[in-house]
Amino acid sequence: MKFAVRIEDKSYEIPDSFTVEKWMKLSNWNIKQKDEWPYIVAAATGAPIGPLQLMETEDPEMLTFAISLVFASLNLTSKGIQSKIDEYTLLNLETLTLGEFIDLDVIAIDAKIDQLISSLYKMPIEKAKALDITIAYPAIVNYNSWRRSVYQSYKELFDYKDTHLTEESSPDDKRLTPAHAWYESVMVLCDGKFENIDYVVRRPFREAFNWLAWKKTKMNEERMHMVELQNKMKKA
Repeated sequence: MKFAVRIEDKSYEIPDSFTVEKWMKLSNWNIKQKDEWPYIVAAATGAPIGPLQLMETEDPEMLTFAISLVFASLNLTSKGIQSKIDEYTLLNLETLTLGEFIDLDVIAIDAKIDQLISSLYKMPIEKAKALDITIAYPAIVNYNSWRRSVYQSYKELFDYKDTHLTEESSPDDKRLTPAHAWYESVMVLCDGKFENIDYVVRRPFREAFNWLAWKKTKMNEERMHMVELQNKMKKA
């Protein structure tokens, strides 16, 4: 039986789970801030905010119990990843093109969960927002883990630091936006030729990363060689 907050002879149930859209909105609230609890319960149940604010002083135990149930619903339990949701099939991450990898990476850095789910399953964004978060989220967990493993594989290329969904794990110059930094990488692959962009972004992402890693190694070797020559000239 679901717990419900009763206000003026009307019951407002606390769901066991939420849609992706509702979960994202609730996750923006700071559950550690007690003065935000009435607003969180209101957002979770649809109950009017006024009586919930009164409950904070008149029946604090009830509000505490309600917020604990909301918190429990927000904490996602581990469920099996869904390879298919309705007619939408989960992407095979290892077959991504460079363009697909970049698109997912930029969305992940911005922590746009609904857009990431939409992209991972190639489903309409409204469909992704309406999904039960417990069904959709395992794909996010799987993607995040896979994404970190890719960056770890190319840590010399991207100066990788093991952080979660932040610009710290995005490529190159951290003063750039992630999209801009990726554009710089694509232009290196294109040899600066705009007409080659379409070809480059359609190549397998690992092929592109391997070439960039090779290029960076060669540039470092050339830089070291120049330093050695300069040192020899100074000693001459």
